[in-house]
Amino acid sequence: PNGGRIVYSTCSLSHVENDGVIERTLKKHNNNNGNGDYHGGLKSVPIDSISLPAQKTEYGWHILPDISDGWGPMYVAVLEL
Repeated sequence: PNGGRIVYSTCSLSHVENDGVIERTLKKHNNNNGNGDYHGGLKSVPIDSISLPAQKTEYGWHILPDISDGWGPMYVAVLEL
């Protein structure tokens, strides 16, 4: 059944481990299955704001220690089915 959210979070600054994982996950789960049917329906959910100072990325937010009073580094993104 469809429905639900996934919160993906890391303590990495690497694009490969952050937005890169989200991008690959979206591509993998929303690709054509070969029969002309699409499966998945997985999408990135925009996070309009967070309570700490952070930098927006393509799919989520980076919370960086130099701008957030020592919090981080952290990355967070949300996917929804």
